[in-house]
Amino acid sequence: STGTTLNSLCEKLPFTLSIKGVDFSQAMLDRAQEKLNKWSGQHTITLLCQNADQVNYQNSSVVILNFILQFIDVKERAQLLRKIYREMNKGGMLFVSEKIRFPQAQMQETVTKLYEAFKASSGYCRTEIAKKKESLDNVLVSLTRHEQEQMFKDVGFFCVEPVLQWHNFMSWVLIK
Repeated sequence: STGTTLNSLCEKLPFTLSIKGVDFSQAMLDRAQEKLNKWSGQHTITLLCQNADQVNYQNSSVVILNFILQFIDVKERAQLLRKIYREMNKGGMLFVSEKIRFPQAQMQETVTKLYEAFKASSGYCRTEIAKKKESLDNVLVSLTRHEQEQMFKDVGFFCVEPVLQWHNFMSWVLIK
């Protein structure tokens, strides 16, 4: 959204990149542009104000979806993943990060409390935490880890590997 991941890629990778950054908010893209301006001579960077389902993924070797699917209607997520799968290069990698839901209510409640305690220790007040939670209710719809992984496999990704989990946030590497 604000180019942090793209900035890190530009900074860390020792070769020239051709990057498309996508967000549906022009304000977020403007912030990203500020971060990425310093790389314009070294990398080809295009920022697009679009929804993820409008993007052309043809010839993509790597696609990154950081906390995108959870805001898309559950019935439409597989459709976006199929589009990416169809259009990306064979052997291409899709990196996905999402908030997950635990199937057991007690575990979900415990992890939610831990995360809210982390937010509070990071300076957020209880009112801010409650407002954020309320604003995301019925907007951010999480799946369980198993549901996510089954969806990835159903789309056709032969390699579905979790690479990171912190509280109820998870990242996977998927290979076509």
